[in-house]
Amino acid sequence: MSESIVTCLSNGQLVTTSIDIANGSELDHSSVIKLVRTYLADLEEFGLVGFEIRPRLPGSHGGGNTEYALLNEHHATLLFSYMRNTEVVRKFKVRLVRVFFEMRNQLSEKVFSAPKTMTEALRLALAQAEIIEEQAAQIEATKPHVEFVEKYVDATGSKGFRQVCKLLGANESDFRRFLNARHIMYKLGDGWTPYQPHIDCGRFEIKAGTSSTSNHAFNQARFTPKGIHWIAGEWAKFQVKDACPTAV
Repeated sequence: MSESIVTCLSNGQLVTTSIDIANGSELDHSSVIKLVRTYLADLEEFGLVGFEIRPRLPGSHGGGNTEYALLNEHHATLLFSYMRNTEVVRKFKVRLVRVFFEMRNQLSEKVFSAPKTMTEALRLALAQAEIIEEQAAQIEATKPHVEFVEKYVDATGSKGFRQVCKLLGANESDFRRFLNARHIMYKLGDGWTPYQPHIDCGRFEIKAGTSSTSNHAFNQARFTPKGIHWIAGEWAKFQVKDACPTAV
């Protein structure tokens, strides 16, 4: 059975999309992506949720592009728990779980099939050597960030954006792009504001203040110690993925 509701990414990860879930459950995509954003912190307990943009399909209502979420099997299963368990939703959930299972089996058969010729054996050995080298490079790349997390875990007090950049050794522009791409913070007026799920789970706190020069009231988002610990790990994974695009 050929199914397009589950896709294998270049890193070997199996994912579905919020668009596929909306179509299969006969729901508006806007309501499904809203659920993803509302419960993003919960979903990311099972890995980072990716977001991509594609041109709106011809014949669909509205203009502009469509932003959708890439969801692994754990993400999708948890997301269904936040949806009304209608007959259509229930049947599609069963179908999606089955397709994930079949795709995993197909991948396992490809990975573990024994080489039939000397050429295939040599290619397999070369591929394994490249994987080992890549894993070693990943470990080296993450060492500074892992050491930072371990040292900072007992820290007290919240930190501002620039303080966190300095602690991570991150370029401010690159770090802003990372926060925006991962839907952790977004630009609001002259400042940057965290998405509500990240505030709710204690990664940020909002400090109110008044400008000493203009008496203008403002709110400043600051990373909590928990947030610094978490963002250091996410930044480390991002750096590794950027350096090794095929890393899982």
